[in-house]
Amino acid sequence: MNRLRNEKSDTTFPPTAAVLFDGSYWNKIEQELGVHNIDLKKLSDKLCQPAYRLRTYYFDGKDDQRQSFHDGLRFLPRFEVILGDVVERKTACPHCQQPIVSKEQKRVDVQLAVQMVHLATTHQVSLIVIIAGDRDFEPSVEIAKHAGVIIRLIHGPKITTSTDLRQRADETMELTTEFLLEFLREPKDRKIKHPGISIEKSGIPTSSSIPMEKIKQSQDLLQKALQNTRSAPDGSILASRLGITLSSIEPNWKTIYGVKTLRSLIDLSGKQIVTPKYLGKVLHLYPNPEILPLKDKREEDQKKDNAINFLLQTLRELQTEKQTNMVRYSELGFHLAKKDPNWKKHYDITKLDTLIERAGVKIQTKGEGVGKQVGLSSQ
Repeated sequence: MNRLRNEKSDTTFPPTAAVLFDGSYWNKIEQELGVHNIDLKKLSDKLCQPAYRLRTYYFDGKDDQRQSFHDGLRFLPRFEVILGDVVERKTACPHCQQPIVSKEQKRVDVQLAVQMVHLATTHQVSLIVIIAGDRDFEPSVEIAKHAGVIIRLIHGPKITTSTDLRQRADETMELTTEFLLEFLREPKDRKIKHPGISIEKSGIPTSSSIPMEKIKQSQDLLQKALQNTRSAPDGSILASRLGITLSSIEPNWKTIYGVKTLRSLIDLSGKQIVTPKYLGKVLHLYPNPEILPLKDKREEDQKKDNAINFLLQTLRELQTEKQTNMVRYSELGFHLAKKDPNWKKHYDITKLDTLIERAGVKIQTKGEGVGKQVGLSSQ
């Protein structure tokens, strides 16, 4: 566990604290770190220590597929779930003109920012723990600090969070897979009744009378999900990522196939398709190349190359316009959005920092925060 930046500087500590989750960002952390099914109450209590947790607020988009999750959070002690709208956006790729459909949350960030300011200015708490990464929260962080509240920012890998936001916070902590594994929920020790299938405590179907047609259907679903899930450099796929893909393809797959977990589905029909392997407590899946060949990386590599070329071309144009070798980070972001307002979606990139890292030695940077500058490398 990383140490908080200034935990040794104070001799006294705020008596009460509130925790604010950006649900969309939390989902991103789970995917990046390969963990899920975290006990958010225990995690919230831990992140507040040594202060007393007054309440946890979870902000997310209203989604029917996540309704049971949101309802479960509402049963937790001193938890409040605040939902915004989710709208569908349709755009076209500027290169291939193929339609791109995505979902966006509306007013979720605003609700979180307003709640943060309200808690601080009404002096309900002295410490606010925020799990977020968007730089749009900077103004509300500053207001809360001016009201005398300590802001503790909890974030995932640094590539997933704003450098400026980290600098604005009083205290920061980066979550790791090892730290989150301490808060995994214990599996329920019970049986599930399903027509024709017996589910033991492990969640593995044991009946040999399962119709072959159902097994074939589950195999087809598993293969489709594997083909649409991003893999690691070694070709493995995180089970948590595959589970998200499965739910997007068939939201009721657990009920349909009478299983409790993804591991149960694999034991039912997929052992010849993938080899499950635990690395620590994180489950990785290794596709069988004879049955499911590894996805052709050429299309993915081409997409990355297109994104890097888009960055380099825009930066070159901006340098020529400004007649300088280094330009402000914010100016580059503005010009990228001006050329293509939806460039992050088109290239599957969440932050400009990610694209700059992909460019590697082709890009040079200087400074930090608001003074950060970027330019083309001489290499």
